[in-house]
Amino acid sequence: SSGAMSLSRVSLLSRVALRGGARRTAGALRAPPGVVAPVLAARPGPFAASAFHASAAACAEVEPVKANDLRPRDVISYEGESWTIRSLSKVKPGKGGAFVQLTLQHIRGERNTTARLRSTDTIDRVQLTYEGPFNVLYTEGDHVHVMHATTFEQSELPASLFGDDVVFVHEGMEVSMATLDGVPALIKLPNAAELDVVDARPVREDTKNPANGRPVTLSNGIVLKLPAHVAVGDRVRIRIEDRSYIEKVAGGASA
Repeated sequence: SSGAMSLSRVSLLSRVALRGGARRTAGALRAPPGVVAPVLAARPGPFAASAFHASAAACAEVEPVKANDLRPRDVISYEGESWTIRSLSKVKPGKGGAFVQLTLQHIRGERNTTARLRSTDTIDRVQLTYEGPFNVLYTEGDHVHVMHATTFEQSELPASLFGDDVVFVHEGMEVSMATLDGVPALIKLPNAAELDVVDARPVREDTKNPANGRPVTLSNGIVLKLPAHVAVGDRVRIRIEDRSYIEKVAGGASA
């Protein structure tokens, strides 16, 4: 159903595990001493139940890390709010110190921004606790339907939770889910996905070099540069985080 889920349906997803002894919480960076600011309000959509109010929700812990140690899909506390890192690039200019350029999406998915941090800057990474596993049942429009592998509770999630990685989601995929302030905040996919090569550019002299590769289209519609020996009908394993090629695997149409 596209309406608000009942509390019994969301109870499984509304627990935020907290480790003892935390001294700081996400969202508290710009609050006065002794005052902890909530991280976010309830996400609109199926999980926007009246029981979820930021004022009543627990705040997640944070861990101070160097900007150079951040990774895509980390959640950070930046300017008093929680953001997911959609992409990052590490830059070493000819003059001046190295820096990290971040593309960020607000944890509620409502807006994007960019940030530039010096590689040695310290920033708070939000410590999320993942629950699951959940099995993907099917996708429908802008939503992904999943089922908890042990309780068999079914839930409808906004596709935005998966970020750009939603193109890798398929029936039967096993994922885990992190909640923040009692609502789903982030989905963790497997490290790699197996996809079939459905189209490939002709091999040319410049694409025979393994460092160059040639553009191929995979069964999920994305186009990547893969080694020239990868042909239409092959099945390949792709690292989801950076879309990099790992290896060919058995099971493709050409096998």
